[in-house]
Amino acid sequence: MNKQPTHYYIELSNVYVLKNNLQKEFSAYLKTLDRQLIKAEALENMKDVINQVVAQKNEANKRCNPIILTYTVFDPGVHRLEGFSQVTFDFKPAYLS
Repeated sequence: MNKQPTHYYIELSNVYVLKNNLQKEFSAYLKTLDRQLIKAEALENMKDVINQVVAQKNEANKRCNPIILTYTVFDPGVHRLEGFSQVTFDFKPAYLS
């Protein structure tokens, strides 16, 4: 098995109680990404796109507390979205030939 993943599998595994329109809209966006496969070299670009979307959602919902995202890397290479505790959203490594 390769040490570097060739792809990442996007998984939205938990959605907890959503409290406002900002959370509902951003959760709905993340659901559109669930179960997609992206190339490993596109991972950082995908994170940038998600950050742009959350910035747009924050701007459109100024009365809500803004969502500030970060990403944490867990072993074995799982990238987890942090800062939006109402969902569990991971990029999981995939090794395809």
